[in-house]
Amino acid sequence: MPERCGVRGALAQCRRVIEEAWPHRCWFCDARGHAFQDLCQSCGNDLPRVGRCCRLCATELAHGDCCGQCLQKPPPWDAAWVALRYEMPIDHLIHRFKYAGDRCAGKLCGRLLVDALPAGAQGDVLAVPMHRKRLAQRGFNHAASLARDVARARNLQCRTGAMRVRDTVSQVGLDAPARRRNLRDAFTVPTVPEAGRHAILVDDIYTTGATLAALSRACKRAGYGSVTVLCLARVPGAGRAV
Repeated sequence: MPERCGVRGALAQCRRVIEEAWPHRCWFCDARGHAFQDLCQSCGNDLPRVGRCCRLCATELAHGDCCGQCLQKPPPWDAAWVALRYEMPIDHLIHRFKYAGDRCAGKLCGRLLVDALPAGAQGDVLAVPMHRKRLAQRGFNHAASLARDVARARNLQCRTGAMRVRDTVSQVGLDAPARRRNLRDAFTVPTVPEAGRHAILVDDIYTTGATLAALSRACKRAGYGSVTVLCLARVPGAGRAV
């Protein structure tokens, strides 16, 4: 035990030396980062964090823990964890990561998403997959990058193999019924070796939940006993499509 404590102390000292020599800079304002992050304390305090919300769809609530729609018709997953509201400046951060490949923005997105996962959470981490054509166009799957960050930070298993088998049209601009039709049978998930395991589905933005619902159903068909969705940001006021 003393030897392990000594190693940890040495590593902590190395981190302090590195931080002094090459300090982190806040992605939003370029001030010095706080706690080894590309985020300063001031900007971190000002982020549009989600407050009291529905435990199933993350809709913000004045009271209670479940919205009326989820009480009447629960979604196909079992819990939803969301870190932030999709508004300035988070929308710009995600856009830079998703469409411009900004690696610093992606690193910060991953850190903020990890913070949204409750301590002690367990399960297989799965990213929302992209169709191979979309993946070839963009060059990387942003959700997969976030999923790896979550799994690495919490020492969880990051499962691969989930596939988007239909090249669906973009969900942007579609109403709720059209979103459901667009994603029907769009995903496949490999059969779980141990039936009843828990799945944590990772994506960047929760809008209506149609994509996450389709993937949740595929996970249940594959043998997962329960599913949680984990998203970086929730679009305020977006109706549920599931």
